[in-house]
Amino acid sequence: MKSIVRIVILSLAVFFVAGGLIWGFVAGRGEQAAEAERESPVKAPSRVHRRMGKPSSPSITQPKKQTASTPQF
Repeated sequence: MKSIVRIVILSLAVFFVAGGLIWGFVAGRGEQAAEAERESPVKAPSRVHRRMGKPSSPSITQPKKQTASTPQF
């Protein structure tokens, strides 16, 4: 009876140590991923505007001249 208790206690100790090691490994991997995300370079905002999926080229438009037939409000 004494040897069975010793085996059970030893098995529980091994189980908890293994569980702690696995938990520590998983927690460390999660922390490593979070730190890598924080340390990534900041992406500069795009200065090219897109219209309908294609980059639009900058254009200079002149204001339209009003003619006599165009009513003014």
